[in-house]
Amino acid sequence: MAKDVSKQQQQQQLALAKSKAKESAKDAEKAAASTSAGEQGNSTAAAKPVEPNYGGLVHSHNPGIASKFVVGEYPKMLEAAVKELRGELEKLEEPEWD
Repeated sequence: MAKDVSKQQQQQQLALAKSKAKESAKDAEKAAASTSAGEQGNSTAAAKPVEPNYGGLVHSHNPGIASKFVVGEYPKMLEAAVKELRGELEKLEEPEWD
């Protein structure tokens, strides 16, 4: 009985993952279509920004981060991460190449 429940849970999780993957693929297709449509028009016109959707993979892995992405904190978070990385890299000594 426990194996049946476990298999059923695995099948439900797989179905949910497939559904989310299809949703993400549809979002990507929409974004690509809107990008290519913008490119087909006036080449000097700026492309319309596409609002990102963090409801799929990102949300399922880390809803806390996804919610921050939605409110526009991602650029600030990225800047802080890059600044921290550069600081750590600057601490390293250059190797001596013989």
